[in-house]
Amino acid sequence: APSTSPSQTPSCSNEVDFDICFALDMSGSVCSKNGPNSCTDGTDAGRCPSSDPIHGVCRDFTVSRDTCCENFQSIQNFTIDMVTELDSFNGDKSYSIVQFASSGSLVQSSGDKDSTIDSVNGLVYTGARTNHAEAIDSCRNALSGTDHNKYMILITDGVSTLPQPGPINSTFASADLAKGDDINIIPV
Repeated sequence: APSTSPSQTPSCSNEVDFDICFALDMSGSVCSKNGPNSCTDGTDAGRCPSSDPIHGVCRDFTVSRDTCCENFQSIQNFTIDMVTELDSFNGDKSYSIVQFASSGSLVQSSGDKDSTIDSVNGLVYTGARTNHAEAIDSCRNALSGTDHNKYMILITDGVSTLPQPGPINSTFASADLAKGDDINIIPV
């Protein structure tokens, strides 16, 4: 229980062991320049659709085709910066990576800093819709079986559009299950 007044001798928690799962949004809206759905290519797949240099609505030619746009590159850079800074803490730690758009998939489970950075740099932007429920479920599975402090960093730019019907309710249900597993979800 919290104290009723500030402590005269503050103390910090010794809980320094942690596992973190980063869920990275690769939905079409991340690279859309002309509205939230312009990079879905009308399907649930496709690498950086509309790559025509004159009429392209998704592709930024300042980044690689795999990265597709500066917004997704920012997501990658943010994740790498977070892993680099978090790795300076003492204690046992591991990092998992989940990519999601219309579905979520585990890219890396329980890796160290270097393997995590390699995994993030190796991601290929997919486009498609947004399924936060699968992202949360995939991270929840990646974080199961550990007795460390568990965190999920959900990096996204929008609201859930899948699964249908009820993408928002599905997201809340998945988040409640993660909370029940003592996973702290941090949306970014």
